[in-house]
Amino acid sequence: VCSSDTLMPWLGNGFRILGAATTCDVVKNASVPFGRCRSGMILGSGGIGMVLESEEGALRRFQLAISNGLISEQDFLSNKILPFKCRLLGTLVSNSAYHGASMDKVHIAQEMERFISSVEVEQKISRGEIA
Repeated sequence: VCSSDTLMPWLGNGFRILGAATTCDVVKNASVPFGRCRSGMILGSGGIGMVLESEEGALRRFQLAISNGLISEQDFLSNKILPFKCRLLGTLVSNSAYHGASMDKVHIAQEMERFISSVEVEQKISRGEIA
């Protein structure tokens, strides 16, 4: 959205004035997130990626590893090797990108509260159990 023809002149220049947008004309040189030579963000490049696996999928994967001799059934059954590291209890899509130059801490806290409360209700667990 930020890089649309309508918004880029407004938002792009705002990011440039703040020193937050890169002025580098070579993408591979600009996209060095934690490098010392970074020159700012590439607008429109934000995103997240996650690989999620169902519990059934994790169990099938471990059964295959057992049958191929990669792990022992005894270790698996004695919980020395767990088929999964975590369980996804909920999701929330939220937008805090309406701020001018800094994060809105109140809005972020409200969204986090909304998310944790929904997980407590949907999963019938307390935030203490989540922690």
